[in-house]
Amino acid sequence: MIGRLYDKAFFGNLINNADIYYSHVSNDNKSVREKLVDHCVLTMKYAKSIAASNGLDGIIKGLIEKSTIGPCDARLHQMVYQLFWDAIAYHDLGKLNDQFQKNKMKNNQKLKIVLHNFGSNHSLISAYLYLAISVFNLLDKNITENDEIVFLCNIALFMSYSIAKHHSSELEECENMDFWTNIKSSDLSPYISFLNINMSEDKLEKFNNFLSGIDDAFDYFNDLSKLADHNYPVYALVRLCYSLLTASDYLATAHFMNNWKSIHSGKGFINSVLRDKIIYNVHNRKVRIFYK
Repeated sequence: MIGRLYDKAFFGNLINNADIYYSHVSNDNKSVREKLVDHCVLTMKYAKSIAASNGLDGIIKGLIEKSTIGPCDARLHQMVYQLFWDAIAYHDLGKLNDQFQKNKMKNNQKLKIVLHNFGSNHSLISAYLYLAISVFNLLDKNITENDEIVFLCNIALFMSYSIAKHHSSELEECENMDFWTNIKSSDLSPYISFLNINMSEDKLEKFNNFLSGIDDAFDYFNDLSKLADHNYPVYALVRLCYSLLTASDYLATAHFMNNWKSIHSGKGFINSVLRDKIIYNVHNRKVRIFYK
């Protein structure tokens, strides 16, 4: 179903010094802490379980096909598919924030420090790191078509918004520039060095240019969207990512807090009515919710 394994080895290789970072503290015993890598693995296990129990993989792929600008391109579809699952996998990378570790996890180990004004917030930093990883990966693809680059970068932006809001009660307007200003005005690039990823000064410069031009990227994408009937599929894809992320994160957290021994079924989190509504709307509905 998913290209990457997203197992303990994957996250352990992705995060430098992964063993010194934690994700949760037990309510019953404050000395018991869950490692960040373990939570990432559990979240992906629950995401896969929910997707399998509710037949979501076909829906995800269908939404991607309906979302794509221009001719059907299996390569482009696969890249969007990867962006979808990566958003769930990387949703808590912002917990590398030393203030989160010290204030929330009571982690007194010697940690790398990055100066910013987000306090112990981890969601915005997670969104930033997901975007950085995604853009670096897209740069490695050597994509030559400008419309494809704009499309993929905007999908990454929308998915990153799901990450930033995964502790919120609702997903608001993605193109609210006040939100993006918080990320653009803060130098979070030192966090990239916390990860074992292929980064160069050229890539970082291009990524920073991308962040500074987010409003232009949205405008260009909106102009492209007028040429194709894919507004609702993109919106539904992001909503589905947000729903799957919040559900799997909740279950993974409950798993640790309650010391469950096995993965609980994901049935019931996305009922048949909602699933059927998504399928129907992909084929029949025309809406503009995410775009100005």
